[in-house]
Amino acid sequence: METTNGFEIDFLPQGTGADGGDAIVIRFGKLKATPPEQKVIVIDGGYKASAASLVNLIKNTYKTNVVDLVILTHPDQDHASGLRVLFEDTELKIKKLVMHRPWLNDKINTSYFKDKKKTEKSLNKHLEEAFYFAFDLSVLAEEKIGESNISEPKVGSKYLDDTLTILGPTFELYKDSLINSDKTPPAKDEYIKESQQTFSTDESEYEDYKAGDKITWYDEETTNWINETSVICLFEYEGNKILLTGDAGKKGLNNAFAYAKEKGISLKDLKIFQVPHHGSRKNLDPALLDAFNSSFCIISCPPKGDPNHPSRRLINLMIQKGKSVYTNSNGMINWGINKPERNWKSSEAKTVFPKIEK
Repeated sequence: METTNGFEIDFLPQGTGADGGDAIVIRFGKLKATPPEQKVIVIDGGYKASAASLVNLIKNTYKTNVVDLVILTHPDQDHASGLRVLFEDTELKIKKLVMHRPWLNDKINTSYFKDKKKTEKSLNKHLEEAFYFAFDLSVLAEEKIGESNISEPKVGSKYLDDTLTILGPTFELYKDSLINSDKTPPAKDEYIKESQQTFSTDESEYEDYKAGDKITWYDEETTNWINETSVICLFEYEGNKILLTGDAGKKGLNNAFAYAKEKGISLKDLKIFQVPHHGSRKNLDPALLDAFNSSFCIISCPPKGDPNHPSRRLINLMIQKGKSVYTNSNGMINWGINKPERNWKSSEAKTVFPKIEK
């Protein structure tokens, strides 16, 4: 009988062309036992069209029909819709789901919005419709695992014998981000919407770059408010730490890093850092890159996302700061310790781009 503990994490490729998504699976325990003595965590499910690969990984590679924890980081289609397939599978037993459900949260109420004609009932209906993919998943999950097994993510909450901890967002950041979203009714005056510039990049608009050049950073670039609602969680097992970030932006990451510092949680010894939002440069800045150290930085990005996902400017900055960056644009990425061998070839770290987007 195998007695050695191990774990592995899989970053599944999602989407086609320039449209990517996130689907991440972790398992830990005695992975080489027969059958494996393990716990399984799914963080986001990508697109519905790609979800068969997620189900196949759990059933045929992990050799189990049990998923101990599912986390939906935020309600966008490229994170939520694939989870529906997971919950529809009659063979899979899912024990717990963690997700925001603002249509059920009595702290998200009409007092924050300008429209005084809206009732709490009509506001909740609006939120159900605005966040259809998440609402649809919630309804399906209630039927499959029961209301008592669905919970809101709260900073500091721990799961599965403290192997996974929620670091963000705080409720205040979540509320402000939700209220400022263009998917919700207009906010009251005290909630001032930030300008969310759209920076489209023509593929011909590059500038030359050579190693050592100073990289200009554009602090005014910001991700959208819904991305800032992303759940940020830290997985810790056998001395290895993995920070998973969804599509969190600068606000969300700074929020989570501040909480970690307050609680004495070091992010200077990460094994893996998931680069948020498919490698968008709007979600990170030089100061945030200096706030953590990791052996690997992994980006879930579409096969034809270049030059926006991942951003060439961001990749070069990360390499300049000593980060090893990998993407799953050409196939699944797997990493772990004391895990069954898959006989895959090693992934290659990204190298400096000689031209970066302007």
